[in-house]
Amino acid sequence: MKKLNFTLACAAISLACSQTGLSASIVGSVDPGSPASESAEIGYVTTLLGMGANQTLNSGGKQYITGSYDAPVVAVGGYLKFNSPTNPASVTGYQFVLTKYGNESWVWELGINEIFVVPQTFSDSNNSGGGLSHYSVFNSRPGTGGGGGVPDGGTTIACLGMALLGLGSMRRLVATKA
Repeated sequence: MKKLNFTLACAAISLACSQTGLSASIVGSVDPGSPASESAEIGYVTTLLGMGANQTLNSGGKQYITGSYDAPVVAVGGYLKFNSPTNPASVTGYQFVLTKYGNESWVWELGINEIFVVPQTFSDSNNSGGGLSHYSVFNSRPGTGGGGGVPDGGTTIACLGMALLGLGSMRRLVATKA
């Protein structure tokens, strides 16, 4: 029974690790998301990251709203802006993407090595948004084609180790039952 519990725990941890690395999370939105200069957009992302989950802030004539995802507070840099994006625009190798639709800017956090396709249109629950104006990327990740950036910190190897332990335990459990 202990082996089965250990195997199930390893499988659950591995599943959780794989899920966090594969899905983009909405950090929040800024309305209005203008101007769209480098310093302004870095400020938008930095402000949203400092707010915490499910918060609203009215500051400087802008409304910042965060999603349910509690994004990490990290330094934001490595800015690249893409005007007139192609259909569809694909972003890989960066930690954050700011997309501008109509008057709103939306910020997404990407998982490590995630292939994120920037939506060409986007609307919130109030039907605000519209077509994609441009997108900007921040914090390139090392070894992903984005240049330098924030290191992994060993999370990926820890998740891989837990998955291998779970598989080994499952194999032993099946072998003893046979």
